Amino acid sequence: FSLVNVAFPIGRNVVLGIFGNVLGPVNQGRWMGAMIAISAFPRIVGPFIALELLEMVRWKTWLEFGICACLFFVVFALVMQNIDLLVPYEDFLNHVDKNVKQ
Repeated sequence: FSLVNVAFPIGRNVVLGIFGNVLGPVNQGRWMGAMIAISAFPRIVGPFIALELLEMVRWKTWLEFGICACLFFVVFALVMQNIDLLVPYEDFLNHVDKNVKQ
C-alpha cells in the first residue's frame, strides 16, 4: 500500500507527459482534465468493488489478485497490438508526409 501511494504521483506524471506527446498541439488541457477525471472514478469506486469481491470469494486474495493480473495482461496485450498508433505527434506527421510524397 505504501509503495503504491508513493509511486502513484510519479507514475501519473510520466503517463501524462507521454500522453501529451502523443496528443500533439491540440487543446491538451481538456484531454488531460478528462483523463484525470475519468481516472478518479476507479479510485473512488475501486475499494468498494474490491471489498465486495473479497467477500464474494470468501477472502481468497489470490483470486482477486489473479483477476487484476489478468486485466493487466489484457490491457498490456491491447497496447502492444496497437503500439504503432502510440507515437509522438511529430513522428506521426513525419510518417504521414513520407506516405504522401510516395
